[in-house]
Amino acid sequence: MFLAFNTLCTLDYVFWGICFALFALLFQRWHRKPCPNFPLGPRGIPVLGVLPFAGNYPERKIRQWSLDTYGPVMSVRLGFNDVLFLNSYEAIQQAFVKQANAFSGRPQINILQDISQNQGIIMVDHEGFHKALRLFVVQKLKQFGYGKRGMEDVCNDEIDCLINRFRQKIGQRVDITTDLSIVTANVIFNLTCGRRCNTDDHRFRRCIWLVHKSFTNTDDSLYIAMLTLFDSLKYIPPFRGARERFLLYQNELINQFKKEVNEHRNTFDPSDLRDFIDAFLLEQAKEKQIEGKNSKFTDGELFLCVRDLFGGGVETIVTMVRWSILCLLHYTQFQDILVEEILRVLGPLGKPSMALKKDMPMMFAFLQEVYRYRPVVTLNIPHMTTEDTQLYGYNIPKGTRVTANFWAAHFDPQIWKDPFKFDPYRHIDEEGNFVPSEKVIPFSMGPRFCLGANLGKMEVFSIFVRILQNFKIMPSSDQLPSLDEGTTMIAFSPLPFDIVLKERL
Repeated sequence: MFLAFNTLCTLDYVFWGICFALFALLFQRWHRKPCPNFPLGPRGIPVLGVLPFAGNYPERKIRQWSLDTYGPVMSVRLGFNDVLFLNSYEAIQQAFVKQANAFSGRPQINILQDISQNQGIIMVDHEGFHKALRLFVVQKLKQFGYGKRGMEDVCNDEIDCLINRFRQKIGQRVDITTDLSIVTANVIFNLTCGRRCNTDDHRFRRCIWLVHKSFTNTDDSLYIAMLTLFDSLKYIPPFRGARERFLLYQNELINQFKKEVNEHRNTFDPSDLRDFIDAFLLEQAKEKQIEGKNSKFTDGELFLCVRDLFGGGVETIVTMVRWSILCLLHYTQFQDILVEEILRVLGPLGKPSMALKKDMPMMFAFLQEVYRYRPVVTLNIPHMTTEDTQLYGYNIPKGTRVTANFWAAHFDPQIWKDPFKFDPYRHIDEEGNFVPSEKVIPFSMGPRFCLGANLGKMEVFSIFVRILQNFKIMPSSDQLPSLDEGTTMIAFSPLPFDIVLKERL
C-alpha cells in the first residue's frame, strides 16, 4: 500500500509538472515579440490578447492607447498574432505609399480565403498577375465610363428613379436603405454587366440582399470578427453557424454572377464589347489563342472580380449617404444652408456635377466632414508585409499583419482642432472656398486604395444633393440614433433609422 501511495504521488507530481511546463511554454510564446525592436503595445492576456479589453469599438480604444502611451505606430496582441496598427495619417502614408512594396500584401484569413481561393482583386497580394489584374480592372472600368462625365449621367438617371419612388412615399416613415441600394447596384451593374435592372428583377434584388447581409449582419458580426483571428473556432456551434451563413451569402452571390457571365458568353461578340465582363472574356480568349499558354484570366478570377466590384460599390456608398443624412438630422442648421446653395447653383431642376466644386463649397465641405467624422471603414482590410522592413525606426518582419486605423487618423488632435466636433467649416477657407484635404482618407491610400473612390464620392454627392433639392428631410420621431454608435461588420453603419420626406415647394 505504501508503494502504491508513493506511485500515485509521483504521478501527481509528473502531471502538475507537465501542466506547469505547458503553461510556461504558453506564457513564453505569448510574451515573446516577433523580433527585436518591434513596436511596443498592449499584450492583454494569454490566448486572447487584448480582445477582452478592446470593447465594441476597438478602433477607439486603440486610438486612446496610441495617444496615451504608444504613439502612432504600435503593436496590439490579438490572439497569438501581433498586429501592427498605424494611427496617424503620416504613419499610414509612410507605410502604404512611400513603402508600398513592403506593405501591400494580404494576410491569410481563412474565412475570407475560403471564398476567394486567392482570386479577385481584394484578398490577394499586390504582386505578379494580381497586380496586373487590378490595373486591367481600372483600365476597363474607365473604358466603360468610370471616371468620365458619362457616369454622372448614368447616376443621375438612376437618381431620377429614386426621386420618383420617394415622391410616392411623401409623409410616410421611410427606411431609405433599400431604395439607395437600388441606385448604387444599378450603377455597378451598368459598368460590369452593361445594363440596368428593374426593381422587380429577382436576381438583382437577391444580389442586393446578399451584399447587405454580408456587410451588416449584426447578429453574426462578432463571431465573424473572432473567426478572422481564431479559425479553429469554426468547430464551435455559434461560430460554425455564423461562418456557414457568411459563406452561404458569399457563395450564392458569386453564383448569381456566374449566371450573368454565362449569359454574356452566349451572346459575346468580340467586335462589340458591352461592359467589363465582355472585356474580360475578350482578354481570356486572346490568351487562350497563344499556343501553349494557359490563360490566367480564368472564370474564377472573373467571378471574384465582379463580386468584389459589386460588394464594394453598393453597401459602402449606401452607408455613406445614410451617415450624411443622419448627421444632417443631428445638425439641423445645415439643411437650410445646403438647400440655399443647391437652389442658387442648380435651381429646382438642375443636375449636380463634381465640376461644381468651386460653386458649392458648403456641400463639399459638409460631405468631407462626414467622411472624416464617420468613416465607413474604421479599420481597413489588413495588409501584410511582404519583406523585412522598418517603419518609424522599428523593425517590422516579413509576414506582419498591418492595419490602418482610419478612425484614429480622422480624430488626430495634432491635425484636427476639436476632432470630436462635427464642423464642416473646418474645410472652408477665409475666402469661403472649399479646401480639399488629403488627410481625410475614407478610401485608404497607396496601390491598394479603393478602386471605386472617385465613383463613390460622385454617387454620394449626386444622391445627397438631389434628395435635398427635392425634399425636406425630417426625423420620423424624437429619438434619433446616436452618431456615436453603429454596427460594424465590414462597414461601420448607422443604427437603423427612418425619415419623413416632405415635398420641397
